[in-house]
Amino acid sequence: MKAPRGSPLTIASACVTNIRSLFPHGMNGHGRRMWRRPMKRVWLALGLMIGLGLLVSSGSTIAGFYADMVLNSKAEKRGMPPVIFPHWYHRIEFKCKVCHPAIFEMRSGSNDIDMNKIISGQFCGKCHNGTIAWKPVQCARCHSGQPGLTTGPLLGVK
Repeated sequence: MKAPRGSPLTIASACVTNIRSLFPHGMNGHGRRMWRRPMKRVWLALGLMIGLGLLVSSGSTIAGFYADMVLNSKAEKRGMPPVIFPHWYHRIEFKCKVCHPAIFEMRSGSNDIDMNKIISGQFCGKCHNGTIAWKPVQCARCHSGQPGLTTGPLLGVK
């Protein structure tokens, strides 16, 4: 039996054909009739799996959580993707007063954040300094937004 090649649908079809060839008269002696209903189930299951995979990978919505923030007042102008700030994660771990109002003002767009300030220990850099939390050395950890997002609450969350 030769290994099938090509698209997943071609491979699945070839595998079914190969299985059928092992039982030319069917396991119960009724020939092809035995395969009709089970094959419909196989194709239905295969179709559902492919459909679900396409739905999950479609990217029609942005992955995030309630109260996550988009920071894009400077990022795209400087050639970087927008920052997605995981506000909800930080809110679960810490009380509001840890960051507000001492480090961040609670008004969208009112904090003049940039990488130089973060590296010098301001804003995110108060904690993300390599001692309290990870250093901001991997760009994609924060700059993970899709181009064109506007600064403010992340809309269209999954």
